[in-house]
Amino acid sequence: MSRAKNLRLRLTAGALLPLIAAVAAQATYTLVSQRDAMDKGLENKARALAGLMVNVAGPNIAFDDDKAVGDGLGYVANDPDFGFAAAISTGYNSRLIAFRGEHVDRRDVAAAMTEAKTPVLRRQGSLLIAAQPVVSDGTQVGTVFVGLHSEAVQSEVTHMAEWAAGISIVGIAIAVVVVLVLAGKIARRNTQMRVVLDNVEEALATVHLDGTLDAECSEAFARWFGAPGTGHFAAQVAGADARMTAMLRLAWDEIVEGAMPLELLVDQFPSQLDRDGKHFRIDIKPLLERETLVGALLRIRDVTAEVETQRVLTAQREYVAVFERAIGDPHGVREFIEDTGKLVDQLPEPGVDPVDRKRAAHTIKGNAALYGVSSVAEIAHRLEDTMAESNDFDPAMVSELAHTWSSFASRVEHLIGDNRRHVDIPRAELEALADLAERAGVAAAERLRALLLEPVAIRLDGFRRQMTRIAERLGKPAPEVVVDDEGVRLPAEQLRPFWSSFSHLVRNALDHGIEAPADRKAAGKSEAGHIVLRARNVPGGIVIEVIDDGRGIDWDRLRDKARGAGLPAETRADLVEALFADGVSTAAAVSQTSGRGVGLSAVRAAAAEARGTVEVDSEPGHGTRFTFTFSVSAFASRRRPATRRSLPPVVSAMLPVIKGD
Repeated sequence: MSRAKNLRLRLTAGALLPLIAAVAAQATYTLVSQRDAMDKGLENKARALAGLMVNVAGPNIAFDDDKAVGDGLGYVANDPDFGFAAAISTGYNSRLIAFRGEHVDRRDVAAAMTEAKTPVLRRQGSLLIAAQPVVSDGTQVGTVFVGLHSEAVQSEVTHMAEWAAGISIVGIAIAVVVVLVLAGKIARRNTQMRVVLDNVEEALATVHLDGTLDAECSEAFARWFGAPGTGHFAAQVAGADARMTAMLRLAWDEIVEGAMPLELLVDQFPSQLDRDGKHFRIDIKPLLERETLVGALLRIRDVTAEVETQRVLTAQREYVAVFERAIGDPHGVREFIEDTGKLVDQLPEPGVDPVDRKRAAHTIKGNAALYGVSSVAEIAHRLEDTMAESNDFDPAMVSELAHTWSSFASRVEHLIGDNRRHVDIPRAELEALADLAERAGVAAAERLRALLLEPVAIRLDGFRRQMTRIAERLGKPAPEVVVDDEGVRLPAEQLRPFWSSFSHLVRNALDHGIEAPADRKAAGKSEAGHIVLRARNVPGGIVIEVIDDGRGIDWDRLRDKARGAGLPAETRADLVEALFADGVSTAAAVSQTSGRGVGLSAVRAAAAEARGTVEVDSEPGHGTRFTFTFSVSAFASRRRPATRRSLPPVVSAMLPVIKGD
């Protein structure tokens, strides 16, 4: 009897052990799979919420609206897994903009709230933290963070483990039921995903390696671009735009070939699409299996409203910037409008020398940037890029530049009027003139004529204000700018081309003249640069100087650049001549501020037109001095002689009194 019982037990055990092992293995596999799926789902939710915060709070970060940023962060507070949301700024003065999270101490997560250049996920205890950069106009302005609690996921995993233990006890029958239940859940999730794809206002589709699209896509994709066909996605997305079709096809082929790092190719993928009167933003996410590319997720958003809003805001900022300048320097603003308009008109004229056309585009870009007209500066920069590759220019881009400039000029024309009918006369000079007139003589007439000239202080002070704005745009501390004008006055009309091109020196001094704060500190200098703008009288002439305490001119680098351009480079005089040659620049890279090798050529040409000369004195590590010398006789020879008839009535009536008649 005992043997029979033992045999029964052994048979039972032999039958049950494989069964229990099979059920346990199945339960364990199911448990692990579900845990990974929930973790992945939480990660995807964190990424999605961070992306939502970029769209909601990102524009407010760009405009420094801290309250609106805080309000925007509250949009995700109702999520059951919500832990906290935060935003920090990026740049020289990085700071915490806003923080939302009633049950999370910001000090506990401070270490995780660091600037992110790309979307990242971090774990801080029980929190899963998604960080995503906020980019405006190609520049990162901040980072948003969304932290989700993972306790719910862990609780769910524990609950499933209990079910798995129960399934192991009751056997295969219950395991089959569980599989069916899980299959039902998967089906419901697929149904829910289809609902999302049908309601999300984004065009979502999967791209195969051959460029064709998967049949499944979001409803928005089918509505904007039609249902996925059998052809290449580039033609379907770009429509009738052959140029955009070619760009998308070429970019995708490069991603598939993998000749360069995948991240770089994705970053270079065309991101803007204009079609059917709408503006779209294109994002592409490669799909990898074991580090092998198998396709990509194509995401296209309708950003028409954002583009139009940004266009309106840009126009308002430009209007305000010019209004502020017109208050302090109406003459300079008037000349900026007139001179830039002439340069814009010159661009499409036939027979214009390619070098002059490049100078014109460079000057338009520089002056527009200095006056805060970013819409014009951006188009001029793109135009320079096309002309840098060849001497030809894109007529469509020139037309776009002309239209944008015309729209801007028409908006601000009434701000400045015709201020050439007025002369700025400080009260102190009028009082001195009154004292002089009492003593009579020719000296009074000379002083009267001097008052008709423009005070150089107005020009130099305008450039001083511009330097502060340029430094802010470059992410550098505002420089200490000293203006020393000695009361010098010069004829405005004769020097208009010179003052217009003078801005190139201002930009050069700040862009690659003044070092970065860390480099200056290491060299024993103050973090903020020191620049002197000076005008002074010398025997027989006037001198205008720009002096900075920056890194100075790298003469060895300039020598290499000059030789590469086929220019003499043996003596210091040769190098100075090369410094002012077209296309020669010591800048490490081309930017919207400088680096084309055109600015210095333009300023010397303008000085020569006014019969002036320029000298350069620079010592590496100690700064640079540009000295422009103009002969007083050059100005006097062009001045129209005054007559009694040409004098204003009030001055004519005063002449007998001044002369003692």
